[in-house]
Amino acid sequence: MANTKVTSRVLADDAVGLAQLNISNDPSNGQALTYVQSSNDLQWATISGGVAGISSSANATAITIDSSGKVGIGTTSPDQPLDVEGAGGIRVNEDGSGTKVIGLRSDFAGVGPAVNVSSNHPLLLMTNNTERVRVDSSGNVGINETSPDFSTFGSNGGGIEIDDVGSSFSALRVNQGSTGDVYLAVSTGAGYLWQYSDSPLILGTNNTERIRFGSAGSTFFNTTSGYGTPKYSIIWVQMESGSQRGISFKASSSTATDNPCLFFNTGGGVCGSISTTYSATAFNTSSDYRLKENVVYDWDATSRLKQLKPCRFNWISDETNTPIDGFLAHEAAEVVPNAVTGDKDATKDAFLDDDGNEIVGTTIEEQVMDYSKLIPLLVKTIQELEARIVTLEDN
Repeated sequence: MANTKVTSRVLADDAVGLAQLNISNDPSNGQALTYVQSSNDLQWATISGGVAGISSSANATAITIDSSGKVGIGTTSPDQPLDVEGAGGIRVNEDGSGTKVIGLRSDFAGVGPAVNVSSNHPLLLMTNNTERVRVDSSGNVGINETSPDFSTFGSNGGGIEIDDVGSSFSALRVNQGSTGDVYLAVSTGAGYLWQYSDSPLILGTNNTERIRFGSAGSTFFNTTSGYGTPKYSIIWVQMESGSQRGISFKASSSTATDNPCLFFNTGGGVCGSISTTYSATAFNTSSDYRLKENVVYDWDATSRLKQLKPCRFNWISDETNTPIDGFLAHEAAEVVPNAVTGDKDATKDAFLDDDGNEIVGTTIEEQVMDYSKLIPLLVKTIQELEARIVTLEDN
């Protein structure tokens, strides 16, 4: 520029500065220096309406920056601070070597939106400048874990590892409205599968329910409900057919005696057991002399035995009316009280129907009988009869 005119001549370095320019007005904050063709001079002016765009080699707008500062690539009407439209996506290559490349695409291979690390490197999510989530090149996910490892479970595996997210525990929480919360959690010295709400916890295989942990504390195998009041029984097992076994115990070896079931009293002592060998099973009740007192051997068994009333009957629920030999529990209780559990004519006020619904009303609470408790009475009677026979034979 020379003599207030724009010239195309080359000027010497540093020959012209802002002070040497002939500008027709004084600037204000935020204004830009513009050329006014009608007066053939330079002026400070406020740009309104945004920048039309940056043209590509194809003489088309490549990048648009509107008056609100929104940037559009592939669009002249950006809707977001950065709006990219058209085929492809955003590619970030830190060092230009192509070894650490991340891409953001709205449609990857026709499947849908994707964030893609195209090299053999993990994808990281960070907050507060600290790594929080890592997806490694094998697809393993680590939450608060930079090296998700599943080798202790088995080889050639993978999954999601959550490590020390909280100071007291780490957990995976699943929530669904009124059903409440289910947690898979670990804390120091313990692991949890925790149902927080008043709902059952269910385990299934082959798309079928197998085990249900009821909210009252009962466990149901192969069934969703039992009978009696809630928590009437701790464990319920539903059979599918007459040939199916409910609970099976397998011997540890051909020589060992196993105790698959032990019964304890509140003091920690064993009061009964089921023991097995390779060939036989024994049902045991405690009988150690150190647990007993006031032991006598001289008592009348025959008179008591004669008070028992053996009978024949059929069960009301048996449509075939098959005759059975046995006793009526309340009659046997008058002679051998410890053989009978429960009270005559007892009822309970509520019970569950076949669908697990609580029914308000009454039903019987059955007396039950352990026939093995009659054996001492039978043995003593036989001994007394044998003594009488010997006496008769001697006379």
